[in-house]
Amino acid sequence: MKKQFVSDRLTHVRDVFVFCCFTGLAFIDVKQLRKEDLTVTPSGDMVIRKQRQKSGVFYNVPLLPIARQILDKYKDVPIQGTFNGDTTYPNLFCFIIAPAASGKGVLKYAKAIGAKRQTLLHESEPSINIFIPANISTAMIYQHLHANGGNGILFESEADTMTNTLKNDWGTYDDLLRKAFHFEEASLERRDRTITIEHPRLSVILSGTPNQIQGIIQ
Repeated sequence: MKKQFVSDRLTHVRDVFVFCCFTGLAFIDVKQLRKEDLTVTPSGDMVIRKQRQKSGVFYNVPLLPIARQILDKYKDVPIQGTFNGDTTYPNLFCFIIAPAASGKGVLKYAKAIGAKRQTLLHESEPSINIFIPANISTAMIYQHLHANGGNGILFESEADTMTNTLKNDWGTYDDLLRKAFHFEEASLERRDRTITIEHPRLSVILSGTPNQIQGIIQ
């Protein structure tokens, strides 16, 4: 585990192999492992409780110190990939378009799911707020992202909220949206401070009527 590789890919391969060795799991079972498969026993031990991919048999595997060390190593690492040599993230830019009174309001249920994650984050990091209102100033959205480690979701059930904000001098953060879409570094320079978001991981979820599309595009 102390061996240092030049390539991050080799480090990841080594860690997965060692984790398989210390848990007895096949690669496919490790690949499909999720946080909800981990359980802490009353005695404080961490156990993997899951169904094997090949046989369908349920199993309980206690995590030995080395295996737990590997999990801890990656617990705060964001999901990411590589495309054309650049690091990318699975952030979503989604615009749900439908006529008025056609059921766009169901979007609130998606936000309710994210709210559960927000509650868990507040327990460990009270300063983090996943959801960012679209009627926000440019300076404030940079502050939000900086406090969140580059993460955030602009979530509005009415696209006009963002459209009207982008028309104001204090809310011209459309360049940040474009940079976040391409996972490019974004920075804001002010007289008293400089805020740099090295890896913006910003998602945008909007809904609106067909007439609201033009305002966003412009």
